[in-house]
Amino acid sequence: MKTLSVLIVAVVSFTVALFLIAPEHVYAGGTPSLFESGVPLLKAKSATAAPKAAAAKPAVAAPLAPDQALFLVRSTLLTLDGANRTGNYSVLRDSAAPEFQRRNSVADLALIFANLRRQGVDLGPVAILTPQIATPVAPDAQGNLRINGRMTTITPAIAFDLGFVPVEGHWRLIALAIETEPVQQAAVPQR
Repeated sequence: MKTLSVLIVAVVSFTVALFLIAPEHVYAGGTPSLFESGVPLLKAKSATAAPKAAAAKPAVAAPLAPDQALFLVRSTLLTLDGANRTGNYSVLRDSAAPEFQRRNSVADLALIFANLRRQGVDLGPVAILTPQIATPVAPDAQGNLRINGRMTTITPAIAFDLGFVPVEGHWRLIALAIETEPVQQAAVPQR
């Protein structure tokens, strides 16, 4: 049975990414998209590990309402913003999926997002500004949900890639990637 690993990517362009992926799909060079490998975020547990769990039906979240994707993006980014402002990542961790919680302590999350915190990136405007969602939002064949997009109306602009899994009928965070984008300087006309 293969286990899941956590890969933290910190790139010079101030990318902060947290991935839960199988060890054979660790990415090298650049920042990968969370789901490019097509590998499910969570692998099934061994039938011997939990015999009663095999008889239970998997938790399935309700179909996505039109505004639910926006809610998931806003609530996740605002929770991350609060964690960065206070240095307390317990709410971010505790509101995530159990696998995310097992793989990341509060101290781990503080280290992972230290650079974003040092930059002073303000994610608060996501509460009133609408992010640009890049891809149609629908659960994949494994029942996982991916939402990626950008917030270009804040400085610095950010790109996000979020992964969710259904847990007891609710979407819970399983993967998170945030990348700050360089501020574009307006060209100064030559005289």
